[in-house]
Parts: sequence; C-alpha cells; structure tokens
Amino acid sequence: MPVIPSVLIASIGYGGHFFVFSETFTTYEQYWFQFCLSMLWLSYYLAITTSPGSPPSDFKTLPYEWHRWCKKCEGYKPERSHHCKTCGICVLKMDHHCPWTANCVGFANMPHFMRFLLWVDYTNFVAFKGILSKSITFWNERSAPIYLISKTQLTATIVLFFMSLFVLCTVGLLTLRELQGILFTGRTQIETWDMDRIRDHIETMGFVEKIQKSYKELFGKELQNLMSWSSSHKRELTAGVPILTEDDIVFPYFTNPIDNIFQCMGYPWNWLNPFGGPAGTGLTFKKNPDCVYDPKDSESQDFCVMPWPMDGGHQDQDQIEDSEVSMDSVETDDGDEQIIEDNEIVIRSRPLIKRSQWRNEYGESLGDLGVEE
Repeated sequence: MPVIPSVLIASIGYGGHFFVFSETFTTYEQYWFQFCLSMLWLSYYLAITTSPGSPPSDFKTLPYEWHRWCKKCEGYKPERSHHCKTCGICVLKMDHHCPWTANCVGFANMPHFMRFLLWVDYTNFVAFKGILSKSITFWNERSAPIYLISKTQLTATIVLFFMSLFVLCTVGLLTLRELQGILFTGRTQIETWDMDRIRDHIETMGFVEKIQKSYKELFGKELQNLMSWSSSHKRELTAGVPILTEDDIVFPYFTNPIDNIFQCMGYPWNWLNPFGGPAGTGLTFKKNPDCVYDPKDSESQDFCVMPWPMDGGHQDQDQIEDSEVSMDSVETDDGDEQIIEDNEIVIRSRPLIKRSQWRNEYGESLGDLGVEE
C-alpha cells in the first residue's frame, strides 16, 4: 500500500481513538468508529488491487467511432479508454491515475475508489469532530495547572487536528469533483479536461475546420449543418465564418443522473457492498439520443453526432507506425479567434495548442492525469 496515505489513515484512525477520544466516545460510538475504519481499509485495499479493466486483445472498433490503435498494447482502444503511462496498459473508461492508490481509476474499480473516498470522508469527519471537541476542552481548561493536563494527549490532539483537517479538505474536494462528474456531467476527469480544452478552442476557425475534416473522415461526406444552437448566436455561416459557442457542445455520454450513477456504481443494492462492481462491460456506453448518428436521418447529421472528443480522428495501425503519433498528441493547425462586437464578427489571430500540451485552469495536462496515448 502507498506509505503516506496509509500513515495518515492509521495515525488519524488509531492515534485519534487511542490518544484523543477514547474517553469521550461511548462504547457504541467506539465500535462504530472502528467498523467504519475497517470498511475504509477494505475499500482502500480493493481500490489498490482491483484492475481498472482493459480491452480484450481482439476488440474491434464499432461503426462511427474513432479507430484508436495503441502501439504499446497492440490493439484498438474502445471509446473512453486511454493508455496509462504508469500502469503500462489501456484502461477502460479511464478517469485518472491515482497516486493515493498507486493504480488507475477506471471502469472496473471506480466503485471501490468512490467507496474509499466516501469512507475516508465519513470516518475522518467523525474523528475530526472528536479531535475538535477535545481541542475545545483543552482551550477551556487553559488556565488549569499544567500537571493536570496530559502532554501526550495535548500533543496528539494538536498534530492530529491539522492532519485530519488536511484530509478533510483535500479528499473532500476530490470526492465532490468525482461526484459532480458522475451525477451532473457523466464525465470522467479526462473527459472533463477535454471538455475544457474544446471550450477553449471552439470559437476558432482552426478548430471548426478540424471538426469538418474529422466529420468527413468518419462519415465519408461533408458536414452540412454547422450552426450554433445558442439563442444569442442563431446564425450559420456569416462571411464564411461559422459561429459556434460552448453552448453547442453536447457530451454524448450524459443521459441523466440516475443512468450515470447506475453505470458507474452498479445497481443500488451494490452501492454499499464492498465487493460491488459497475454495470455493463466497459466496452460500450449508452449515449444521448441526440448524439447517435443515423445515416437515414438528415436531422441527426450535425457535428454533435461525432464521437468524443469531436476533434479526434482515426489512428489506425498503419498511421501510427508511419507517423509515430497518437490521437492524444495529434497536432492542430493555427486558427483564428472569433470575437463578436456590436453584432459584427472580428477575426483575431490565435494559435491552437496541441492536445498533448494544453493545460486546464488547474494547470493539468493529459500527462498529469496519467494519459500517455
């Protein structure tokens, strides 16, 4: 097990119980706390040891999906899969590589990872309440003679207070970030990163041209309906410049929060089951009906039916071997930024950044999330 997280868990859990709140918790509260701590350890062990899931060696890309050949695993990657540079494998529905578990978080072990985070949040909150209560007691008794105060207990209370507060803030924020992705967007951390990147580039001509090129590569015909759905930009081509905004981006795997949590955590009777897994195979995923391509339906033939990310492209085995690039590091051309001032389009030059080099507002690159290709 990773050393630092294990030390934090053991110090706050066992140190806090023995040195701080063993005298203040009732017998029931102490048994309950140790049960929660045991469940935390179990979920942590499963998050570390459970494989995130990898595609079979004979996987074949589905129609109207990007062909993404992994030169290291020598096989095609399913939708939402990525190759982890640390684990050295392709991971199904890869979320990120987690240093806390020294393992990738992906389709098969996401339920264990989420249970680990929730058990950490709850158990640490109970411990923090006990430590905070003891801290208040020491403060109220600050005028008492020093020989009446246990120096060991006082030292442990001070140290564990800051350790518990650190875990409460860091793991709590990570939990909220993951829950937001699962419930309200349906996106993994990598897909959220891609969404931010696309929003940063969608108002550039270079990006729009790449979408048009990728659409023709995928469907074998020109993209006809390139227009904005935004109420403030209801226009098609004006002076040869397509108007698109971030409101036009539809993430294909978001259907509704219920479907999202079922797909991620499995059915409700598995949510608290420490050995419960996700629903499905991890090779295909339910899509928003507006994002499903139907060659017979002209209404479905706009850029929203393109696979995610929409500015990707085919990377077959022969292309990878010839160019030595992957879809996750493909270069883009320079583009122009569209600025609307007083209902007129002003074109300003702005270079597009390579996918492998772009960073989000937190300074994260694809490599920081563990993705190699």
